[in-house]
Order: sequence, then C-alpha cells, then structure tokens
Amino acid sequence: MPLLLQANVCNGQGITKKMQKRMFTPFVTTLRASGRKGLGLNVAVNLVHFLLKGNLTYFDSALGGAGFLISCPIPLPE
Repeated sequence: MPLLLQANVCNGQGITKKMQKRMFTPFVTTLRASGRKGLGLNVAVNLVHFLLKGNLTYFDSALGGAGFLISCPIPLPE
C-alpha cells in the first residue's frame, strides 16, 4: 500500500535528548509555569495513529531544530 509522507522541520533550538524520550507522553511539558498542559504531541500522535492508521516520529533536523515525519497508508481504489 502506498504511503503519504509529510515532513515538517524547523531551525530552532531543537528538543533535548531527555525530552525526546518523553515528548509524546500526556502532560509532559517544559512550560508548566506558563500554564501549558503538555497534551499537544500526545493528541497529535494519537490522531495520526488511531484515525489515520499511521505513524508520527521525531528526528533531529539538518537545520538544527526539530523534525517530525508523518506517514500514513493511502488506500487505492480497486
């Protein structure tokens, strides 16, 4: 089955190795003092996995920041 691939990258500060291990876990945030809840990446990974039957993965961007790859199967008409 063919895959739809979508890569998003930035040239920001990136994500620390410690945070990379936990970033898809609910309620994990580095900005709790600012009122952030830490649900964004958990919601995103669950939508991609359960609704689109795909995967959301993190990679270190060649630009120096964060990169995310979404891959989803595309059913072809018969």
